[in-house]
Amino acid sequence: MDRINGCIVDSAPVATPDPQVWALGFSAAILKKNSIAAKGYRNTDDISAKPAMTKTALLVVLEKFFDVILNLPAVNQRLSKVLVQLKSGQPSQAAAI
Repeated sequence: MDRINGCIVDSAPVATPDPQVWALGFSAAILKKNSIAAKGYRNTDDISAKPAMTKTALLVVLEKFFDVILNLPAVNQRLSKVLVQLKSGQPSQAAAI
């Protein structure tokens, strides 16, 4: 920790984690990895409503999952510790420039 000068947080942590935000992030990562584009297919004849239904179903499942997980005391405490750590010891604005 002594050698770390700062941290860039792309999606700023919040005091109360939102299950929907977590679900959207994870579903995007999962679906991108398994997407047609990632596999190199270019045939548009095979495209149907199935990807939209898959995304919707995955979002529902992940949102319910994260609604439970993010409210577990151990997980909530760990996320709070990460937030505190990210806030503490940050360089001043002048030093960051």
